[in-house]
Amino acid sequence: MKKTLSSAVSGAALAFAFIALSSGTTSTRADDGSQHRGSGVLEGTWVSTVSSAPGQTTPFLSMVTYTPTGQSFEENNTPQIRSVGHGEWVRIGPGKFQRTMLIFNFLPLTDTGGARTYSGVTRVDSAITLERGGESYNAINTFNVYNPSGQLVTTGQNTSHANRCGFDVRVPVCLGIETAARR
Repeated sequence: MKKTLSSAVSGAALAFAFIALSSGTTSTRADDGSQHRGSGVLEGTWVSTVSSAPGQTTPFLSMVTYTPTGQSFEENNTPQIRSVGHGEWVRIGPGKFQRTMLIFNFLPLTDTGGARTYSGVTRVDSAITLERGGESYNAINTFNVYNPSGQLVTTGQNTSHANRCGFDVRVPVCLGIETAARR
């Protein structure tokens, strides 16, 4: 009986390992050769130039990664003390997407003796339209800033132009300094 139970457990473990290993050989959206970048696909990493917003003297850069499962993550080069933006995106039509993102805000370190002090949340809603070819997009971004009590303290809007910035795209193209030759 002890040997039979041990054999059954070993057999089940072997079957589970085989299923787990063989499932790795099937194609996923991220590595499926039939999934072409461009062609109306938002997934990937993008670098955008965001127009001046209230309190900003010059445009700034923002880098966003869109996952195939509808999440997005954003960071930018402003001096603001804030968290990485976390959010979700959905397709709302051919070449059209909606993104919502939340960002934790913190007081300037000079105002807090170097301590990172929470000062509220910013919600950014973006209406994104891919340009022909799918290697760049334009967005209208609306933002709402809330204090720690959840009260709305300011709103605003800006626009952005983004370029796809994948592993095979040169940095000057990502930054919009150069244009990409068709692949």
